[in-house]
Formats: sequence, C-alpha cells, structure tokens
Amino acid sequence: MIVKILGLMDLLSIGALLLFKYAGIPQIFLIAAVIYLMAKGVFFFRNIVSLLDFGVAIIFALVLFQTYNILTWLAIVWVLQKAVFSLLG
Repeated sequence: MIVKILGLMDLLSIGALLLFKYAGIPQIFLIAAVIYLMAKGVFFFRNIVSLLDFGVAIIFALVLFQTYNILTWLAIVWVLQKAVFSLLG
C-alpha cells in the first residue's frame, strides 16, 4: 500500500513540474514536490535509487530558476517509470 502511495506522489511531482512549466501554477506546488523527493531520498538513503531521487529533486529545484534542459526530461522519465512500476507492481 505504501508503495502505491509513493508512486502516486511521484506522479503528482511530475504533474507539478509540468504544470509549473506549461500552465504557470504557483511555485509552491513545485517546491512541495522538491521537498517530497528530497525527503524520500534522505529517508531511504542506503539505496542507490534513493540517491538518484535526491539528484532528481535538485534538478526539479533548478526548474524554479527556469533551467530546463535534457536532464530535466531525463529526470521526468526516471520518476515516471518509478511511479508506473510502483503503481502496477
């Protein structure tokens, strides 16, 4: 059950990033997503995947400063595949 909740939260994080970029939602939603990903990365710190989550949180945080590049899209794909596997598995 917790895995599915984390997967849903990952999807919400992606949604916050994309809506921030394309729809102009308030940045507080993206900040909440960054805090969630950082907390998840710190909480499960012993796993290499969680370290990547922390890195993704940093990339998501750079979007707050209008920094979009290929790493942003790779981070989105990374979180999306984790969310899909969490929800389907």
